[in-house]
Amino acid sequence: MGKTGSERRIYTLNGLPPEVTAVAFARCSRSPEPFDKIARELNEDKSRKFHEKWIVGYGHSSVAEHAVLSLAIENISILATKV
Repeated sequence: MGKTGSERRIYTLNGLPPEVTAVAFARCSRSPEPFDKIARELNEDKSRKFHEKWIVGYGHSSVAEHAVLSLAIENISILATKV
């Protein structure tokens, strides 16, 4: 079978600064784009500005939770993510 764009992908996140990883996850939750594509579009400066606005400015701390352990799993159900 060919790729459908909804195939499951699991991969490590090597070499990304924690701020970039956290912002990529925040953007990924609102975008159909794959995580790795979103992460490639970010840099430390953009990510720092995002953190200043959303975490410091608005107190949206859920973005910072991704700076600890990051594993990207795409195209699975929300139920599977809870399990």
